[in-house]
Amino acid sequence: MQSGQLGNILNSDKVSTRLKLKVLRAFVFPVVAWGSETWTPSQGEDRALNTFWNKKLRQCLGITKFDHVETDAILEITGELPLSTRIRKLRLRYFGHVVRYPESRWVRMLLRATPSTTTTTRPKKGRPKDTWIARSSTELLARSAKVEDCLERERWRNIIEDREQGTRIDLTLNTSDLARTHKIRDIRKARGRIRFREVVGENPS
Repeated sequence: MQSGQLGNILNSDKVSTRLKLKVLRAFVFPVVAWGSETWTPSQGEDRALNTFWNKKLRQCLGITKFDHVETDAILEITGELPLSTRIRKLRLRYFGHVVRYPESRWVRMLLRATPSTTTTTRPKKGRPKDTWIARSSTELLARSAKVEDCLERERWRNIIEDREQGTRIDLTLNTSDLARTHKIRDIRKARGRIRFREVVGENPS
């Protein structure tokens, strides 16, 4: 089933928001993130991924950009993370698997491999292409982590989950979130264009 064919479900007023999000995670995310453990997306590609995912989340909540609901509020209500962040976590998780592989595995040996310098071709102009190992190393430094941390599964799991977001995110909607979502949906049906904090009764800081 393709993402576009799920429109009848994601746009339906008869399907609960909780079920829509479950459908999104079960059918859309695995397809979008297929093989993402080895991706090295650019900043522009990260923005494109996040835009796609935010559009699907808005579709699940039954709101549009004309409702002026901020992206941070969408992520807070749904308990979701930006798609680029989820892909980054998948990449780090796979990096930990690779480090724990036996030395005889070819993918493990690639970690210590160096490109040949005997070639006579001229180097290409511009910035060197980002590699999976280089990207993983950069993300390790950003978290003050070392390769040896991958050997301790629980410590590595904490590095991926906690140091990036502070705490684990509960990917379920609670009663108050659902009530706020229904308020937004009612505003959309009335074609109101009020800012999110005014809709849910929050005072801007």
